Amino acid sequence: QNQNNSEMKLSYLFITVFLIISGFDGNTQTSEEYVNFGNEKSNLSDYGGAIIFYTKAIEANQTNGLAYFNRGLAKAKLKNLRGAITDFRKAIEINPRNEKAYYYKGLAKNELKDYKGAIAAYTKAIEFDAMYTKAYKSRGDSKKNAWDSRGAIADYTKVLEIDPKFAEVYKIRGDEKYKINDYKGAIADYTKAIEIDPMTPMVYRGRGKAWKRLQNQSEAFADFNISIDINNNNADAYSIRGNAKKNLEYHSGAIADFTNVIKIDPKNEVAYINRGFAKSDIKDHKGAIDDYTKALEIDTMFILAYLRRGDEKINIKDYTGAINDFTKAIEIDDNIADAYSSRGNAKKSLQDYTGAIDDFTKALKIDENNAIIYSSRGIAKKSLQDHTGAIADFTKAIEIEPKSALSYYFRGLSKLKLGQKDNGYMDLSKAGELGYSEAYVAIKKYYR
Repeated sequence: QNQNNSEMKLSYLFITVFLIISGFDGNTQTSEEYVNFGNEKSNLSDYGGAIIFYTKAIEANQTNGLAYFNRGLAKAKLKNLRGAITDFRKAIEINPRNEKAYYYKGLAKNELKDYKGAIAAYTKAIEFDAMYTKAYKSRGDSKKNAWDSRGAIADYTKVLEIDPKFAEVYKIRGDEKYKINDYKGAIADYTKAIEIDPMTPMVYRGRGKAWKRLQNQSEAFADFNISIDINNNNADAYSIRGNAKKNLEYHSGAIADFTNVIKIDPKNEVAYINRGFAKSDIKDHKGAIDDYTKALEIDTMFILAYLRRGDEKINIKDYTGAINDFTKAIEIDDNIADAYSSRGNAKKSLQDYTGAIDDFTKALKIDENNAIIYSSRGIAKKSLQDHTGAIADFTKAIEIEPKSALSYYFRGLSKLKLGQKDNGYMDLSKAGELGYSEAYVAIKKYYR
């Protein structure tokens, strides 16, 4: 028996020595198993369950960098971005050359809009892997988000040096070139993206917009049309083409495109506004009013809709209705000169000259260098026989806009009313020279 005990002791000693030599550590082995369990949960998109196992792995071995890294990934999936960053930071402490931990820390910081921090993290990842395509692209994205278009272009260029067939990057580099007014460069990038992947409608839209900026309307329309042919259910494509048609005064085509936008997206208030603009251009004032009204049903705080509907009501001589719309716009934002000026014009049409003068004065407090508003206030003062005040306003309008024929015309009439015959004649003559033919009618009337 003593011999057996001795043999067993020797066996235990042998096993212990073997385990020590082989580096076996019960906790480390358990930690790795927990990581594997966590990975299985992550693969099933059970990120909460995965975090539990990764945490157990960390409790078993606090130097298990993979457990911290994977837990960070799971937290990021659950939008616990700050918690994810903490885990990625811990993984980096354990392995300072962990480029993936830097990369994913950058992604989390970017999502938190900490673009400076994201860029720093991506830069660190690139230090350890100079061919890390994703890091260059993501750093470019963060620079783009931080409005550093040129920096973004440099990173996207690096991506394309590594992977010349990356169509998406040609597209987004083209977008950034468009932002800095490099329209030819943008077109070259969009064209390259199309060569690689000819079935992406937004690339054609981007190139079409760049062609439009270069005044090449035929190429622009060709691209807009291809974009819609690829996907005829894209509201943005119709909207862009509709605005291009409107700018070319192809109003019926613009209206048709904006109508398609509305069919695709019936709650698109901007499409109603745009269609209203196009209808206004063809003097369909009631149709425009209907569209602006529809936009306001969708968004009751849409100031532009109130302003434009008010303008259209003036066109159909519904001055009271126009005043109501301009007043509503002012209630939403009392710092819009155009709202006061337009309401003043409506009041002037109703012969409420005092109210009109009050509105024009408020408008000038906001926009003190607006010649049209000075001229409008001058006309209202003239209507109240305040010719001295009117002359002062017309003079101010002329100082701001020396070619304002109407200001010369009305100042001339006010001067005549004050007995300033020669000066009045000179103003009327100047108005005629500037193209206002009514000035010559007035000259004949007052200088017979």
